[in-house]
Amino acid sequence: MSEPRYFDIPIRFEPWEGSPQPVFREKTKTPFSAEEVRQEGVADGSERQAHFERQLKQISEVMPDGRIPVFSRWQDGVKRRVDLGCVGHALARNVILPPEDDRFLKYVTHIQLNPGWQAPAEGESVG
Repeated sequence: MSEPRYFDIPIRFEPWEGSPQPVFREKTKTPFSAEEVRQEGVADGSERQAHFERQLKQISEVMPDGRIPVFSRWQDGVKRRVDLGCVGHALARNVILPPEDDRFLKYVTHIQLNPGWQAPAEGESVG
């Protein structure tokens, strides 16, 4: 499989610093299918998930079609992939619409926010 296509995100990357688990993973080139996006447990309820969801909102606001690329390159030039667990929690919380596989590539290339969803306030946890 060839390297996935990365989409430029025209904003500054804001890393999650509350734990060693990032919400956008560097060096992860593995795509995932829509079938893999699930989460049985609650979000690690945390500020980490809220940070991820705020990032999704920021990205959707600067992308021409409002869709959030799974594979991205931010202003710092680093290639990253969204964290699959965070995507699963976002789906379970109805933050995003159910992802769909690209019909040619057979994996998820973008996710989309659920219309009307409101991002958590800075410092607010989710769960």
